Amino acid sequence: MTASRAVLPDTALEHPTLDRDTIPHDLLSELRALHRTQPDALDGDLPDFGLTRFTGGRNNRVYRWSSPRGPACLKLYRTDRRDRARCEWTALRHLAEHGVIAACEAFWHDPHPELPALGLRLCPDGPSPR
Repeated sequence: MTASRAVLPDTALEHPTLDRDTIPHDLLSELRALHRTQPDALDGDLPDFGLTRFTGGRNNRVYRWSSPRGPACLKLYRTDRRDRARCEWTALRHLAEHGVIAACEAFWHDPHPELPALGLRLCPDGPSPR
């Protein structure tokens, strides 16, 4: 095992996309390659990848993702010592385990050291303001 192994929830909450096939390894590899060669390309819509950029992601890049299993949210995090992706993953999993439904549900976490990512249930009202 490596430190950048993708993480799935310990408990199987009810959702049709909650399985190992959900993690888009190929898509994430292509986005990381684009991040290395043309980082500004990630600042807009990426129709070839089925990604539409949400505004307001602050330091992160947040997209509506037309996944093979339906609409979802894909969030790419900037890397720093605070490990924001793992913090959000942990918080969202904790909320879900305690029945809080006001937050988006996290499907998976890929803690890649270059460009960590989360897959989230797409909230019908769009992104929550901070």
